[in-house]
Amino acid sequence: MVIIGLGIGILWSYQSNKTHSKMDHKDHQMSSGMDHSNHGSHQEMNHSNMDNMDNMDNMDKEMKGKRDLPESLRKQLDQTVLSYFDIQKALSKDDLAKVKNRSKQIRSTLMPKNEKLSGHTKTLWEKETQILLHALKAIQSSKNLSEARNSFEKLSLSIEMLVTHFGGPKGQHIAKYHCPMVDNNRGADWLQNSEGTQNPYFGSQMFSCGSMVKEL
Repeated sequence: MVIIGLGIGILWSYQSNKTHSKMDHKDHQMSSGMDHSNHGSHQEMNHSNMDNMDNMDNMDKEMKGKRDLPESLRKQLDQTVLSYFDIQKALSKDDLAKVKNRSKQIRSTLMPKNEKLSGHTKTLWEKETQILLHALKAIQSSKNLSEARNSFEKLSLSIEMLVTHFGGPKGQHIAKYHCPMVDNNRGADWLQNSEGTQNPYFGSQMFSCGSMVKEL
């Protein structure tokens, strides 16, 4: 009886181990299959994400790309940007007469309408130059530096938009600056083509207040 019992026990143990071995093998196959499936899925997701990122980068580059301008407008914009820097420096030195003189010069040469442009380039040019001319008119008619500085911020925003989309004069280092104390700590920006802060909003009162934000 003992011998028979031992034989049955050994046989049962062998069958049990064989069953577990098959189950383990199936589990491993299922797990492996899931891993491969997940791996494939992750690869597809990664490729999809990379494609999306590439598309976004291409769109970003396209948006940031400098648009071409006809030679006549290129000269107008370059001269406008250079005169803007004269206004910025004059305000930093509290020179209202020079500020008004440069504003008058820009208004007399800048032409917002141009049939050579089309599409988004035409829309952008006409919109920003109209805003720019309105700001220049306000600066030109300013009775004091405070009024001129209030309009200078609008002028700066339009100049930045035009330079961002069309580029600035060749060989010019253009950087964006920010002063956090303008208009009771609201803050305001401006552009410079020279090193070191030259604050146009405070002039001699706080000539070096502010810092560079980025290069354009």
